[in-house]
Amino acid sequence: MGRTLVDHRARGILTSTVNAERLLLDEFGCAPEQIHPLPDCVNGEIFKPAAEYPAAELSMLRASLGIPVERKVIVYLGLLAEYQGIGFLLQAMQRIVQDHAGGVHLLLMGFPNVEYYQGQATELGIRDFVTFTGRLPYQMAPTYLALGDAAAAPKLSLTEGSGKLLNYMAVGLPTVAFDTPVAREYLGQDGLFAVPGDADDLAKKLMLALSVSVSHQQTGQRLRERAIQHFGWDEAGHRIVAAYRHLMGDPGAPARSRQKHLETNK
Repeated sequence: MGRTLVDHRARGILTSTVNAERLLLDEFGCAPEQIHPLPDCVNGEIFKPAAEYPAAELSMLRASLGIPVERKVIVYLGLLAEYQGIGFLLQAMQRIVQDHAGGVHLLLMGFPNVEYYQGQATELGIRDFVTFTGRLPYQMAPTYLALGDAAAAPKLSLTEGSGKLLNYMAVGLPTVAFDTPVAREYLGQDGLFAVPGDADDLAKKLMLALSVSVSHQQTGQRLRERAIQHFGWDEAGHRIVAAYRHLMGDPGAPARSRQKHLETNK
């Protein structure tokens, strides 16, 4: 009751995803004109593909992390927690290491629970195939992500945003996520979606993302273009300004900027 009252009293609500907008409309009975979707955004000038870095810089960083040069790299950047699917990601890595003779490495960036998941990696027999960085300063994230050949986002939540997806997309990485409404909203038709909570399917989709082919390179390019076009900082700024203009009664302001965003996800 309390949440419903708060939602109904607000003249305007900025949601982090279109999926959250649908929840407010369908389950909380909010009025459509109240809601202004404002998805997470990414700076495409900071998060950029590996090809835009000096090769020596990435090579030195990779060596400093102890990642063998012959291994393909799956990257994850975010909180280390069960609802983020980290346990399933480690289980998927175990399948990958067993089936592909150790030619893949997981760069697991984030906190907390580092020691817990290090122990889990040891129990699964993959400790030598996983590098834990711990907490990573934001300004270092773009370069670390550029080490990846593919990215993983096995988040289990059906309602929360997932800003990490946009960082992966801007770097041009083929990206695997558990199949949730938010993941589909961000990744569109170029995402690779695994059955939620299924480590075997996650492993299969990750190996598909790592496959060397022109089509997968083009997938990464399309994801970057999508991130910049529909989830860039400029677009977010326009949405915020439009929402405030609407609340201030500007007759020239759009009622809400929902339709354009929904059309980009069909």
